[in-house]
Amino acid sequence: MRKNIALIFAILFALQAMPQGAWTKKKDFNSGRTGTVTFSTTTKGYVSAGYDDNNTYNDLWEYDPQNDTWTQKADFGGSSRAGAVGFSIGNKGYIGTGEDLNGYTKDFWEYDPFSNKWVQRANFPGAARTDAIGFSIGNRGYLGTGVDSDTAYKDFWEFDPVKNLWFKKADFKANRWSAIGFSVDTKGYLGCGFNKSGMSETWYSDLWEFDPNSNKWTWKNNFPLGTMAGGRAFAIGFRAYIGIGSANSSNYKDFWEYDPQSNKWSQQTDFPGQGAEYGFAAFSIGNKGYFGLGFTESNCNYIYYNEMWEFDPLGIVGLKERLSEATLLLYPNPASDQITVRVENQDKENLSVMIYDASGKLTLFVHPGLASGDIAVNTSSLTRGTYILKVKVGSTILSERLVIAD
Repeated sequence: MRKNIALIFAILFALQAMPQGAWTKKKDFNSGRTGTVTFSTTTKGYVSAGYDDNNTYNDLWEYDPQNDTWTQKADFGGSSRAGAVGFSIGNKGYIGTGEDLNGYTKDFWEYDPFSNKWVQRANFPGAARTDAIGFSIGNRGYLGTGVDSDTAYKDFWEFDPVKNLWFKKADFKANRWSAIGFSVDTKGYLGCGFNKSGMSETWYSDLWEFDPNSNKWTWKNNFPLGTMAGGRAFAIGFRAYIGIGSANSSNYKDFWEYDPQSNKWSQQTDFPGQGAEYGFAAFSIGNKGYFGLGFTESNCNYIYYNEMWEFDPLGIVGLKERLSEATLLLYPNPASDQITVRVENQDKENLSVMIYDASGKLTLFVHPGLASGDIAVNTSSLTRGTYILKVKVGSTILSERLVIAD
């Protein structure tokens, strides 16, 4: 009996030590390129801009994971460019900065997927630049670091889409570009990257957490592989996934999960795609991540890739319980007096809607019973802030971040 118990624990330990997650090849993007910019909503991913040997682009493409299809949308409102920053706030996407054929840029644009239109917003107030990082926390966007022809930057800015204003925040810890940036729950994260001054090069492996409430940066555990620049990151739930990139003459295919709650890294299954070195596209939709594009150099020739891969962090059957295929849609988001909740790919069952504040307190409960289609929820009693909306459908629980604006 003791031998059997020991064997069981040995097997479980071995399974836990294995790299996690599974990759699945998806439909290729329309063309090979690098230097793209991405953002995503609750159900779609978006890829824009970038370049290859012959063209610099300003087209916008929408990825639908349900049908595994790419659809061209309205061209980006700004100039064709590469190295821009993208993020989403609620159901809208934002793109700005980067480098076009005339130099470095600082214009900033908002995309509405429902109307398929771009609207120019207030220009980024820092210096024009490329290869910065951006992410969103609640109903605010954040942009910082980056480089122009002479200077690497460490300034950091907050964008309020309601007021259409930028606010200066605490500088990052060191000047750099080609860093990684992502947000999980109510915090943002920035790290790794590269800087060069004359003949001196500095590669970074650090990771820092930004708290918008205190406007402070806190050092976290370093990226476990060491220094890296040009990597990409996306968040799924309350964890982030980081990898690829390069350091000096080494190119990575490693992929890692970062858990902010435990401040620990765990290795995931290596990226199985082609040998791209730099300029990847990455975004997440629901409980999956998407990774692809980029370029590599071979015998002084550049090779541009158009492949796209899907990453499922729960992809190894038997190690973790798989999430439901049901999809939660929530709009508008940010909202004010009312939201619409829709659960797709789910049979008609008893449904409950629960909204929790940042402290975890239940602030609103709606139980429409057997429900299908759109469900209107009155949110006029909620004050401005970020909430977690959970929907229980039968035995399935789905969750989504809800922002209540003015």
